[in-house]
Amino acid sequence: MLRKCWCPARGARSAAATCSVCRSIAKGVIYWGFISEIGCDIYSYDEWYIPANAPAASGGVPMVPVNKVLLGSTQFYSSIVYGPILDMEALQPFRRFPKSWILPDPSVRWLMLQSSLLAVPVQVDSYLWADVID
Repeated sequence: MLRKCWCPARGARSAAATCSVCRSIAKGVIYWGFISEIGCDIYSYDEWYIPANAPAASGGVPMVPVNKVLLGSTQFYSSIVYGPILDMEALQPFRRFPKSWILPDPSVRWLMLQSSLLAVPVQVDSYLWADVID
């Protein structure tokens, strides 16, 4: 049973019934509460995207499919690795690859910083992706 709601504005847990301002944490993220019996915070994510090959009027597709749930540990081990930069001047993995060039008319110097990082979940068994059955 959800008994408490975390309020980032107040920095403390409060009764879920009295907390209506703090439910939306970020775009698409809603904090629903804390299950004290198992020490679990409950969030939902409701964000959409429009696929590149779909017509504009077709509507969005949810980033998290309907009837799916992801359970994850906050104590999991992960690693960040860097892949190759897709640039003819780089051609090898860099954490960050700076690039600068000048255009003559109008005179302007362009600066670009590229990175190709990838989060690797080392402990893959610390996540669970499951179907929700009605």
